[in-house]
Amino acid sequence: MTDANVVLGIIDPDYYLGGKIKLDRAKAEAAVDKIAKALKLTRLEAAYAIYTTSNHNMIAAIEDITVNEGIDPRESYVISGGGATACHIGDMARLLNIRSFMVPKFAAGLSAFGGLISDVRWEEMGTQHTTDREFDFAKVNALLARLIKGGTAFLKRAGFSPDKQRFEFAFQGRYLYQSWDIEVPFELEGGKLKKDDLPKLVAAFHAMHERIYTIKDEADVVEFTTWKVRAMGDTGGAGRKGTALPRQQGKPAAKSRRAVYLGKGNHPQVSIYEGANFGAGARVEGPAIIELPTTTILLQPKQAATTDEHGNFLVDSA
Repeated sequence: MTDANVVLGIIDPDYYLGGKIKLDRAKAEAAVDKIAKALKLTRLEAAYAIYTTSNHNMIAAIEDITVNEGIDPRESYVISGGGATACHIGDMARLLNIRSFMVPKFAAGLSAFGGLISDVRWEEMGTQHTTDREFDFAKVNALLARLIKGGTAFLKRAGFSPDKQRFEFAFQGRYLYQSWDIEVPFELEGGKLKKDDLPKLVAAFHAMHERIYTIKDEADVVEFTTWKVRAMGDTGGAGRKGTALPRQQGKPAAKSRRAVYLGKGNHPQVSIYEGANFGAGARVEGPAIIELPTTTILLQPKQAATTDEHGNFLVDSA
């Protein structure tokens, strides 16, 4: 994939990792040429085929967790994680008709950073079959109490005071005799379910089933199969803020221009920007490339990136 991005002009082989690693353009071209020969394509066409195949593989993964779950990806705000993803996210967003996305300043370390600031989480589930027609409150509440006790003990061992603890709840359910369960979150007040909570559970199940499968049958029996408790320890990560960037003075100046192949014979000279020098509010319109030491952002035509106060790149489509 890196070979293809070098051939397409997206990645500068002399600026990889901010210039600390030099890529061999000749070897990248030779690697792509093997694909081009087998497919009877030009070098650029083969590189673009590699690029678009990768994009569509990632699009399929996005559709698995959106379209297949009843979520319209066009209503989603996408965060680009991983240093290489910023080369591709613009084209993926264009194909999915997603109008807005973010490339974090340190996209290459997004997972590691998230691991440092995320809440600590413990999760356990237990099985207790019952239905909305003969709901067994005693057994379900006994199971929930046991799961809550386990989560509380975990958070105590992890050093979280009661004011730093919170719990989330979900059940897995289905219409009677269905093969597949769906997960439905619910609120639990006072640590146990009461009789007037049952209509809320049933309504939440119907709504989730309709969201995922576009249908619901409110006359059918709802079977509850599994109960889940998630114990969360607040590390304070949500409230952490980095040093704010100074405001951008004037329009960002391109440091160079180079040809970038955008498919279908479209091979324009695009402006290249040094993203590490941007201030808050800096705006760049595509087609363009924003380079940083650990990532390269390719903006497609009709896309524009604006830097926020923390150096993240907020991209919108016209």
